[in-house]
Amino acid sequence: MNYFEKNKGITLISLIVTIVVLLILAGITISSLTGSDSAPAKGNEASQKNDIGAAKDDISLAVVNAKMQGMENAYVENGVSASESQNAVGRTVIQAVADKYATNNQIGNATIDIDVPKTNNVISDNATILISTTDFEVEGTITLKDGVLTWGEIEPNTPRIKLNKNELRLAPGEATTLTVKFKQLEETTIEWSTSNANVATVSNGVVTIKTTANDNDTAIITAKAINGDKEYTALCDLTVFIHPVQATKAMINTANIIGQDISYTGYSSSYSGGWQIFYATENEVFIIAKDLVNTNWQIPLKANNSNTNYEGSFDVRNSNYGKVWNSKWLENCKGVNDSDKSNESTGYNAKRTAYLCDINNWQEFVAQPATYAVGGPTIELLAASVKAKGVQDVVNNLSSTDSTGYSNPFSTSLGYPYMVDWKIWYIASPSNKEDDYNRYMFYVVNNGLVNDAFSNNKQNNMGIRPLVSIPMDNVKIIGNKVEIDK
Repeated sequence: MNYFEKNKGITLISLIVTIVVLLILAGITISSLTGSDSAPAKGNEASQKNDIGAAKDDISLAVVNAKMQGMENAYVENGVSASESQNAVGRTVIQAVADKYATNNQIGNATIDIDVPKTNNVISDNATILISTTDFEVEGTITLKDGVLTWGEIEPNTPRIKLNKNELRLAPGEATTLTVKFKQLEETTIEWSTSNANVATVSNGVVTIKTTANDNDTAIITAKAINGDKEYTALCDLTVFIHPVQATKAMINTANIIGQDISYTGYSSSYSGGWQIFYATENEVFIIAKDLVNTNWQIPLKANNSNTNYEGSFDVRNSNYGKVWNSKWLENCKGVNDSDKSNESTGYNAKRTAYLCDINNWQEFVAQPATYAVGGPTIELLAASVKAKGVQDVVNNLSSTDSTGYSNPFSTSLGYPYMVDWKIWYIASPSNKEDDYNRYMFYVVNNGLVNDAFSNNKQNNMGIRPLVSIPMDNVKIIGNKVEIDK
């Protein structure tokens, strides 16, 4: 047996091993050239991310340049208030970026899209930037406040639908339009829905907030697309946000505000019946208790039930409240002194009026931000409130010079906030009749009419509804509601 015959088996095994090794090496080579982790794929991924990075840098530089210009405009030019300056900068930045990439929005393989919300053609919210390539994308936000730019993480650009907004904050009655972008999908019909129809409706992407929606109400808006046998959804979180605005006299003195219930914690622990808006001047808003403070106060300013044992002496002419609202009576009032307190026919009712007007007697109802409280409105303030509410114009009747004077300028029932069911409340204005001006006190009866009461009138259901003054600066309007800001 020669050498070759002796080693024939080993040669065949070696050949087989060699072929297997070559096949493995060939598979590795093909995989490295064609798989998702292949060198070309890795190179393509790096190229796309580099293009996204270049686009981000380009936008960031545009933001810096625009912000410098915006700050110069906002803080140097006249006519821009300090409170508006930050938004002025933000608008400058957003508009500059939107203009720059409106037509030339391609950097390498990266496409730049910018969405700018506008109301009445004025930028009204943050702008959203989307940089996308075939396989990747990244979102950025430019804030309306000061034009701050932030970026999210680079994510895969997978088949899905995407809304132009994933969060909305709108006020009652406002509307906005959501748009859908199809990512690696054929465009198809979108089905829209809302999780809370009492808060918002949605039709063809138009989201409308119900006028009855309240602050901080929420809903989820859903967009759904059916593509083949698969469903794709996108969500937008909606929050109702009512922007508080500084109240004004005109805003308060309207029919739908006067008489409105409000929440105010600045009252005495002895009263918890709630409050209503009564009237406003340029500098203050009056709120009135919804109910009598104490229905057992038949004659509220007496120390006890004895007409001759009234304690305390107050001159209404020294009351700031009286000076403002009781001017007609003050002109006719001949003065009240301590000697009158024991005489029903001359001084008793004037004492009672003085007590109602004196702010020192109602300190328990004064809490921040209130400035003072009194026992009830004057006839003039009542008339001004009624006129503002639009129930009846009675102010001109206050200048009557006939014998009736203030006897009853109201001819119809007033309703709320004036009437109180089955109760009678005093107002701080006496009669101005020359013969017995200080023997009468006016009150509002349960049907809303204004009558006068003789000084010793002791009806069991008479009482006082305190009137509290709140500085106008502390009163805000949210929608059609009033908010006391402490």
